[in-house]
Amino acid sequence: MKNKPVHASSDAGLIYKMRSYHDAEAAIFCCLLCGGFHPVAELIHDMDPNMVTERGFVKVNAQLQFEGARYGKMFALGDVCNNPSPEMAFTAGDQGKFLARDLTAIIRKKQSGFPNPFPVAPIDAMVLPLGLYGGVSQLPMFEGIVLGDWVTRTIKSKDFFASHTWASVGATVPN
Repeated sequence: MKNKPVHASSDAGLIYKMRSYHDAEAAIFCCLLCGGFHPVAELIHDMDPNMVTERGFVKVNAQLQFEGARYGKMFALGDVCNNPSPEMAFTAGDQGKFLARDLTAIIRKKQSGFPNPFPVAPIDAMVLPLGLYGGVSQLPMFEGIVLGDWVTRTIKSKDFFASHTWASVGATVPN
């Protein structure tokens, strides 16, 4: 960062200064920290121990913002936050899309703030493949019906949702 200047636009009014471990400084609009549950939770704990629950989750409100006015422009998604949504990669993807929509609307000055809470599913599906042909699935219908190998293989075992994940970024799974 020291050798490369960083330019940022201030027309949205959301510019911050960031300093690296090597004392390099940059003006940033948005910082996405994707480091896994423990590294991120430990980083937040080091920043402010009151922002992490006893179980190690980052405290967020219904809009996935850090709790409290001091950190209102910081967000936590996925299994690192204490949002009541199921701790699944699929849910983290939905949270990312939710936050991206609100951030885009704010940047385009179509809304101010984050008025909408992230919708929490009351019951979610759980699919556990066991090898290529087996597994068990619990689906959110009929009070959580549990189904076996055939349903699990049909839903997930073919490629473990890899094609769905790759398609979300406009790509196809390599052979």
